Amino acid sequence: MKSDSKIRDGIHVIGVLAGVAAVYTSLVAAIGATGPEHEQCVRWVVAGWLVLPPIYFFVEFHWVRSSSKTTPELLKRVQESQELAGRIWAGVAAALAILYLKG
Repeated sequence: MKSDSKIRDGIHVIGVLAGVAAVYTSLVAAIGATGPEHEQCVRWVVAGWLVLPPIYFFVEFHWVRSSSKTTPELLKRVQESQELAGRIWAGVAAALAILYLKG
């Protein structure tokens, strides 16, 4: 199904963008930029990293589960990759909290 391929491509793009955002926000936190604009940015970044990944995991899982091409093996692979991604997300969230709350 052509739309499944487009959705899958979109999911990959979102994943790459999230990885780039994680590296960028970690670097900004490590540099220790200051100022009111930075503080507002920090709030949005932390809120985004705490809320958006779980929503993404939920949508991805239900999209895969509802696809006509889903097999039990594929569903198991998605669940395993989401467990790993959830652990990475928790690590990034903890690192951001440590870096942003240190000062």
